[in-house]
Amino acid sequence: MVDFHSHILPGVDDGAENIEESVKLLNMLKEQGVTDVFATPHFYPHIQSAEDFLSGREEARKELMDSIKGMDLPKIHIGCELFYFDDMGKIGDIRPFTLEGSRYILLELNMSRVTDKVVATVENLCEMGFVPVFAHIERYLGFSGIKRILKFIEQERCFAQVNASAIADGGITARRIYKLIKKGYIYLVGSDTHSVAERPPQIEKAYNLIALNCGEEYKTKLMENSRRLCCRILGESYEE
Repeated sequence: MVDFHSHILPGVDDGAENIEESVKLLNMLKEQGVTDVFATPHFYPHIQSAEDFLSGREEARKELMDSIKGMDLPKIHIGCELFYFDDMGKIGDIRPFTLEGSRYILLELNMSRVTDKVVATVENLCEMGFVPVFAHIERYLGFSGIKRILKFIEQERCFAQVNASAIADGGITARRIYKLIKKGYIYLVGSDTHSVAERPPQIEKAYNLIALNCGEEYKTKLMENSRRLCCRILGESYEE
């Protein structure tokens, strides 16, 4: 499995507090069958400068990689969870904030409705050759205008990621997610793990629930999606 959304880097956001917790989270992911994980710390452009974020992320990445050298743990790839802001396609070089410098951007929306400005910004990013991946899209289902985002996904210009915890927790949100999966709107499952105690990874449980409630073929498809996209980002060949 590939986990495209996690907060495992130590001390950079509200995720892992230290190296010890980072290693515990990586071990939990390994136990659940994850072989690759994208570390995607929050970047809030209205709070932190790009320079400070990038330097802090690199310092945390290096510290973690040095600490786990020689350990049998999931491979770590770098990205961020980029907080939406208007005209973000015009800030200059966005590549440092994408998943491993690729075309794919893990994007977090920050409002209760999808406005014309949001649509225009997403359109601009697509025209620039980027592919927004909407983080934990289940949180936006109540947004006014969400169908405008779903339209981008229908056109395969953007992808949607759901949180494993939203599935594992059950209830109405999980049922909504199952409907979206069956309709083909969901491309990726991510743990969005932040901590061992309060927000542990539940990605294995989520996939098993998808198989139970949607069918084994949907679980297989989503797992293949994650591996295929990982290979695409890393420039590797994908084998069925």
